[in-house]
Amino acid sequence: MSRPAVADFTERLYTSLPEFMRDSDTADASVNGYPLLRYLSLLGDQAGQVEAIADRAEAGDLVDPALADDAWLPWLGQMVGVRLDPATPPQTWRDAIADGSSGWQSGTREAIANAARRTLTGTQFIDVRSHNGKPSAGGDPWTILLVVRADEAPSPLSKVTDAVLAAGAKPAGFNLAVSSYAPTWATVDAIGTTWDPIDALGQWDRIDYTGA
Repeated sequence: MSRPAVADFTERLYTSLPEFMRDSDTADASVNGYPLLRYLSLLGDQAGQVEAIADRAEAGDLVDPALADDAWLPWLGQMVGVRLDPATPPQTWRDAIADGSSGWQSGTREAIANAARRTLTGTQFIDVRSHNGKPSAGGDPWTILLVVRADEAPSPLSKVTDAVLAAGAKPAGFNLAVSSYAPTWATVDAIGTTWDPIDALGQWDRIDYTGA
């Protein structure tokens, strides 16, 4: 009978046995098929799997969404607060776990902005405002306003908020609204009558932002 294939752990264990035991096992191979080696493999192969998992965990493979086995993804998702349907395709799991817009970071300004930028072009400028206007002026404190540049925004504009919702980046209990603006030289003129206040803004994006 041919020698059975066993795990590396079992092979190391078998090799560590006294030579006379292995010789006896080899002599009995043609009749009983390596009984000692097969006996050791019952537990040795399982121990080998545990050892392999421990090695991968130590190397970081099992906590890397790009390298972890598909079966590990729901567990890994729990570690960062990602909740998806168990039937979700593995690549979707991997993207959600690696994406700062989901998980424990969802609901932050950065997460909302990162999710919205997927729909924008150019500089991907976006301003996330925690209030849709001042409450004293009739604004809604429970609506988050996303302000984007008209020349970078998608059509329809609702794609911006749709992207935030799809990424799970919207905080619970809040609504989302989006508006666009198109900066003009009138915006610059309104900042000041000289270049000093304009220079103080540092960059054109910030000048554009003042007109939003």
